[in-house]
Amino acid sequence: MIRKVGRRARRELYWGPMRTHGGGRRWLAALACVAGLATGCDLVFGLSRNEGPSDGKASDGKDVAGLVDAAPLPTCTSAGQEVTLPVLADTYLDAGGAHGAEGVLRVSRDRTLLIAFQTGGLQFTNVRLKLTHPKAARACGPGGTCGQCAADAPGTLHLHWARTDWDELTASRASPDGMREWGQLGASGPTDRSGVLGNVVYNGSGQLVVPGTFYPTDRQAAWPQDALGIELVPDDPASGLAAVFASKDARDDCGAVVPGPELIVTCQ
Repeated sequence: MIRKVGRRARRELYWGPMRTHGGGRRWLAALACVAGLATGCDLVFGLSRNEGPSDGKASDGKDVAGLVDAAPLPTCTSAGQEVTLPVLADTYLDAGGAHGAEGVLRVSRDRTLLIAFQTGGLQFTNVRLKLTHPKAARACGPGGTCGQCAADAPGTLHLHWARTDWDELTASRASPDGMREWGQLGASGPTDRSGVLGNVVYNGSGQLVVPGTFYPTDRQAAWPQDALGIELVPDDPASGLAAVFASKDARDDCGAVVPGPELIVTCQ
């Protein structure tokens, strides 16, 4: 609280739990916390890990880092079992800078879509990618308010495996992390992505499903092997393809729950 003394203000920090019996020991514990030498400091300072917005958002609707845990890695218990891999990061690259945690993923003639999935030590044979179009999202409305997302325009995409050592919040067409450079602009070089694994025809229906027997045997040894990256690029720069899909940060704050990217794999 602030107590005014004349024209000056003196700030007094109220230590709550430390003004009880055993306060001396609590002062020592507090000093250890400040020095980074102790754990359980939320208890020392009378805080709760559950304090904060339950939906992982601040009052302004923006994501609060660290409040939403990543999905756990699934376990393969038998051959032929299908499991869904957790999304590590997703974004899209264009001339507009970084788009991390925007809530939507865009792909069009001048936009490339990147997704990284956690694989851990799982052994699998084929993959099936599912992307869903949100009918409404904050990224589709003015000033971060809910708005209708325009209908998708159909087209054909190239599917590539991609490197995963990029940063979601700072990756852009020029750089994977705001400091280094891609092998080629827009993550288009041979050190950034594999050759074309196949063509994906999207009819603009609202859900893109990429079935196949693709297996990441041609991922480069220099790429992190505990993650699987996917890159989707329009097959023709003159294509009229334009699609918006829900990202892993999509929320239900516009009235409907929309799943983010899903990668379903078959266990070996």
